[in-house]
Amino acid sequence: MNKKLPFVSIITVNHNGKHLLEECFESLYKLNYPKGKFEIIMVDNCSADGSAEYVRKKYPKIKIIANGVNNYCRANNLAIKKTRGDFVVLLNNDTKVDKNWLIELVMVVLRDETIASVGSKILFADGKINSVGHRELPNYYWADLGYKEEDVGQYDEVCQISSICGGSALFRKKAIEGVGLFDEDFNMYMEDVDIAISLKKQGWKIFYYPHSIVYHKFHGTATDELVDFYIERNRLLLVAKYYPEKLGEALFGRGYFTVTNNINNPNDIHNILSPVFSKLLKHHDNDRINAVVPDLFSSLKKILNLEKDYLVKAFDAETKKLQAKDKEIIVKKTFIQEREDQLKLIDEQLKQKINEICLKDKDIFQREAALKERDSALQQRGQQIDQLNVQLQQASAELQLEAKQITNKDNQLQEKDNQLKELNEQLKQKINELRLKRETVENLLLERTQLMSAVTNKDKEIIHLRSTADNFYSTETFRYIIRPLWKVMDFLKSIKHTVFRKNSFKKADIDTKRILFIKPQRISVEDTEKALKEYKKRYPGSNISILANLLRNDFDRLSQNKTINEKIFYCPDAKKFSVSEQIKLAFKLPKRKYDYAVVLIDEHNYSGHRKAEMLAFLSGSRKTGKYFVNSQINFNKERAIEKTAIGRFIVKDIISSTLNVIFLLGVVVFFLVFIVGNLKLRKATYRLRNLFKR
Repeated sequence: MNKKLPFVSIITVNHNGKHLLEECFESLYKLNYPKGKFEIIMVDNCSADGSAEYVRKKYPKIKIIANGVNNYCRANNLAIKKTRGDFVVLLNNDTKVDKNWLIELVMVVLRDETIASVGSKILFADGKINSVGHRELPNYYWADLGYKEEDVGQYDEVCQISSICGGSALFRKKAIEGVGLFDEDFNMYMEDVDIAISLKKQGWKIFYYPHSIVYHKFHGTATDELVDFYIERNRLLLVAKYYPEKLGEALFGRGYFTVTNNINNPNDIHNILSPVFSKLLKHHDNDRINAVVPDLFSSLKKILNLEKDYLVKAFDAETKKLQAKDKEIIVKKTFIQEREDQLKLIDEQLKQKINEICLKDKDIFQREAALKERDSALQQRGQQIDQLNVQLQQASAELQLEAKQITNKDNQLQEKDNQLKELNEQLKQKINELRLKRETVENLLLERTQLMSAVTNKDKEIIHLRSTADNFYSTETFRYIIRPLWKVMDFLKSIKHTVFRKNSFKKADIDTKRILFIKPQRISVEDTEKALKEYKKRYPGSNISILANLLRNDFDRLSQNKTINEKIFYCPDAKKFSVSEQIKLAFKLPKRKYDYAVVLIDEHNYSGHRKAEMLAFLSGSRKTGKYFVNSQINFNKERAIEKTAIGRFIVKDIISSTLNVIFLLGVVVFFLVFIVGNLKLRKATYRLRNLFKR
């Protein structure tokens, strides 16, 4: 089942939505869909909250695309162009998906090749419906179907619909590319209605599937004012693109771009005309535009008349309000004047009372000064008494400390007496132990002198044996008979090890012995270094050699590798890996007595692998094997080299080389015969010419 599922690219666009991304991406990583069958792409629209750095650190597998303009449609188009899948899913960044969300969408679109898009059931966090598609309203307005309804199964049937919500929608890539991707003039909002109309015009179907569920936070990073502006603007762009004859009727709409909505509205009808006219020019010819423009200007005139009438009425209402406010101001001024007169009388009364209070304050101040003097005298006496109490307490505390110190010193003296007694007993024991050790050292010295005399005798015997061996090696019988026989026997032993010895030895046997790696030219240096590290971990005490035919860059890199103890390199710039070099290697390698010869190969079969296996076979190693550098292969990385297959390859190689030699000899003979025959013909023609001249 997993093999039949297609590869899907999930796209989410982000603008300052760092606080929303964790919940969205964590739900995507828990999908009930094969991990290798989908990719996640995030397009960052000029975020200033560090969203891109956050995703790059926490989710390194997510592909990040930077968009220099905060345009939702352009961001989706950039991502679609870089997707690898046949299907594309658009998902808002303020969502959380159900684990079966993606597989349900894919299963629907796979049923019918004419389905271009499938939408999900989008719910709010409280379980109420956000959108199950779009429904068309009068005057070319669109609204979410089922918006804020309780989900009681009323929309649980699969059906074909007019448009789906772009917050969670799967598209067939070839269908969306066929209509030219998203219209970037829309920027955001109603771009999903626009793409649905384009797809249906080309004969594609659009479906809603209720079992694909998404939870939406709704306007996670957009304000209501921004949403209203784009919905009103994009409604007019949609009419201009598909229904230009209806543009005059649709121009007013709900009056968003007029003063009836807001007198201080910066988005008036004149500002919106420029993108509307550019849309007409982009999608229609001059004849159709000329037919539409009179009706459009007629509607515009009506709107301006409406605004004038509204402003006159508003002005009259404001003037009436101002006149009423003027009357209120006159009444308030008279009231304030009366209050000020009353306040003046109150001020005079207050001044008289303040003078009386000042006289009383002076009397009170004099009495307080006398009281303060008495209090200061009492405080001084109290401080003296406190100081005497403190001194008494300190003296009693010092006496108690001295008594405690005396008792502590008595205890310490008793403990030290006990320790001295114990130390005396330990000294007696140590003296006895030293006497015993001295006797043992004297015995060991006697034994050492006896051993030294025995060693000197053995050295004399070894010198005598060496002299006799040197005399034997200098004889002619050793040089011309025994030494050649030894070389032949070593060569036969290496062949015996290669052909007849079983490859049964434990990992521990290799730990302190020699391993030869043979690298064909097809295997990369990175894969070679990985294999060397792995074997060094498995056999830490081993001596690693490598035989490789390398290019210049690979030669320089492997030459600096410290894992390799012995390097047998061939490089076109230094020393070519010719046939003569291969023959020399066949004789040199068995002398080095390798315990294990490893051939590095991948899953693709080519002649270089067989040549490498042949060298491993001829190396005389105790064990030969293949190491697959590609970890995606289903079988084990290590396998033994089949000796029968190598034998067949050697025979084939010999036969092909002999045939090549015979072919070259035949060509040379043919050319010699041709040259000799040509010379004879020239001589004959020359003689005939001379005869005719005579």
